[in-house]
Amino acid sequence: MKRRDISCEEMSLRIMALLDEELDDDQISGVKEHLETCKKCSDDYASIKKVKEVTSKMKFKKLPEFYWDDYWKHIYNRIERGLSWLFLSLGAIIILCFAGWAFLDKLIANQYIHPLLKVGIFIFMIGIIILIVSILREKLMVRRVDKYREVER
Repeated sequence: MKRRDISCEEMSLRIMALLDEELDDDQISGVKEHLETCKKCSDDYASIKKVKEVTSKMKFKKLPEFYWDDYWKHIYNRIERGLSWLFLSLGAIIILCFAGWAFLDKLIANQYIHPLLKVGIFIFMIGIIILIVSILREKLMVRRVDKYREVER
């Protein structure tokens, strides 16, 4: 492997592989030959090697236990609230669909209405129910954090 065979861009990848100890002996000797003849790559190698040495000596600061307790409490609260909104929305949709079905039961029993129209009315009612639940949920969520809530026109 000669310097003219490999560009400095490709050599930078090999330098990283050298620092990560991923090269075999032939590749290591080729990289070292290139580093002896190329000032730019040699400087890059030295700076990257220094960064790797410094970062390998770094340690994470151990947090006190009460930070972790507080963290997990917030995670559980967020999961619980998300699940409760999901179940609340699904429950409201099911109840309203059941009420709509009771209303449509008489409509479906009517022989004079075309079946396609019955299906269309049923799908329309389901869409309206889901939209109402979605809007109510959004209004309840926004009401808590609305910064313009107390602004009068």
